[in-house]
Amino acid sequence: MKLNSNSIKIAVMTDAHGNLLALKQVINDIEIEGCTNIYHLGDSIAIGPYPKETLDLLLQNNVVMLMGNHEHYYVSDEDKLKTFIPEHELKHQLWVKSELGTKYIDVIKDLPYILKEKFNGMEVLLQHYPLDSNIRDNNSFKPICKDQSPNNLTDLFKDSTEKLVFYGHHHPYHDCIVNVSGRRFINPGSLGCSHDNFARYCIAEFFSEGYNITFKKVEYNKQSIVNDMKNSNIPEKEFICKVFYGIE
Repeated sequence: MKLNSNSIKIAVMTDAHGNLLALKQVINDIEIEGCTNIYHLGDSIAIGPYPKETLDLLLQNNVVMLMGNHEHYYVSDEDKLKTFIPEHELKHQLWVKSELGTKYIDVIKDLPYILKEKFNGMEVLLQHYPLDSNIRDNNSFKPICKDQSPNNLTDLFKDSTEKLVFYGHHHPYHDCIVNVSGRRFINPGSLGCSHDNFARYCIAEFFSEGYNITFKKVEYNKQSIVNDMKNSNIPEKEFICKVFYGIE
């Protein structure tokens, strides 16, 4: 697609999950790319060892942040958490709360669950994951649909009409175009949780005549983050290293 001076270039990332090292590498890459706006689709905290530092880096770089389930856990009180989180996960969420303290409460509680933007005429939906209207006072999101077929994604996002949808929550990268409606659903993949040494995000560039998506993989030293995890007192660290980083 032909470039022009009127194009708008944005970066979209999701699920940094306290992986400060991966986020630093991605922020550096975004600076080189020259994006005008940066969006993080939720779950900036928990799982990784650096929730506070990760939030600070996002805020320092004026990243537009959305509410994910882990941000929701942070702003929920402990009694509410106990009603919908298993005991082993509760210990980890309380650790996150203790690391962050109350400093970020006012910022996080006001994060949007849904953001609708318009770039050069293209309507765009940004969301951690579709909300479940039947759930109150817990994580507010629908269960993850692992079969991300065009029909399932269309049903999942049936309450919206935007042609281009960015979402996260489910960590694997996914890109789906629905032939009938022309809608496109993009999950950039988790920036902070993967079994390889890459942090993922995507770039969207919008022109008067259309748009272009570039999926990015930025290499980082995952073993360093795993070592920091193993040398910490983070609850459930062995489970996290195995399931989210692929290291025993």
